Amino acid sequence: MSERKLIEPGTPLAYSEELLPGRNTYDDGTQIRAAAFGVEHTDPKTMAISIRPAGKGVASIAKGDVVIGLVTFIKPEALASVKILAVRGKEGRSLLQVVDATLHVSKIDARYISNVDEELRCGDYIRAKVIGLKGGPQLATDRPDLGVIRAFSPEGNQLTLEDGKLRDPESGRTFYRKMADDYGSGKV
Repeated sequence: MSERKLIEPGTPLAYSEELLPGRNTYDDGTQIRAAAFGVEHTDPKTMAISIRPAGKGVASIAKGDVVIGLVTFIKPEALASVKILAVRGKEGRSLLQVVDATLHVSKIDARYISNVDEELRCGDYIRAKVIGLKGGPQLATDRPDLGVIRAFSPEGNQLTLEDGKLRDPESGRTFYRKMADDYGSGKV
C-alpha cells in the first residue's frame, strides 16, 4: 500500500476548469485549494476534489462569524483573497490552521464597485462577516462596521485617519479604502 501525502490548507489541488471544489476545499478564482489538513480525494462521478481530514477536525469558521483578515491577493475585477487571522467574540476557539477566504467585489460595499483595487489593497487588515462556507469561507464588508481597519501606503507607512481621509504621515499623500467606521481604533 502506498503512503498518502498529507495536504496542508492553501495547497493548490487543481485548476478551476479541471474539477469542482468539494468538501474542505475552495475555489480562489483560478485554482481549487485545500481548506483543511488531510488527504486529497477525487470523485470520478461528480468530478469534485475534496480533502478527507486527517485526525479530529479543529474548530472551524462558522457562517455569521466576524473575522479579522489580511488581504493577500486581489483579482481587480472579481475578488480578494483574505487570510483569516482571528474570530471576533470567540477568543477561546483557536484557529490551528491557515484559513483562506474570498471577498467578492459585489460584497465589498452596498454601493456598486467595479474593481476590488479601488477599495482594498494587498496588506490591508479587514474586519468582515462570513456569509457562506460552500467552497471555502466567503466574506462580506458591506456594513459600516466592516471593512479596512488598518492600511498601509505603498512605502509601508501605516495610514492615519485625518479629516475623514487616510493619509501617509510621512509623504502627506491621501488614499481611499472601504473603511470600517472605527478605522484605527484598535478594536477587533
